Amino acid sequence: MTDRISSMTKALLTLCIFFICATLGAAMALFARNAAGLLAADLDACNTWKTGAEAARKLRCPCLVLLGANDIMTPTRNGGELAALIAGSRTVTIEDCGHMMQAEAPDAVLDALLGFFV
Repeated sequence: MTDRISSMTKALLTLCIFFICATLGAAMALFARNAAGLLAADLDACNTWKTGAEAARKLRCPCLVLLGANDIMTPTRNGGELAALIAGSRTVTIEDCGHMMQAEAPDAVLDALLGFFV
């Protein structure tokens, strides 16, 4: 379970990189600009990071955990486990959305962020 949570933590943090992507095409353009092997190295880092649960338990600030209902890489069950480790976190599940939620459902992501920060 700790490995899954660690991967989930890293994956959620990595998703912030894609927030500027308004469409799937824009996200793919960003991927195309990456150096060869960068995505593989990032995914490997996600799989080998072992302190995600510990890091999540240490958070002492308001946290929003966004989950894609159809995310295969980071299933909502794993996201819920991670959120449970973060005291006072709020979880929003975006329906009809997978792992690249900023590209797949930018309006829903923006609405969740606005609802959390405003």
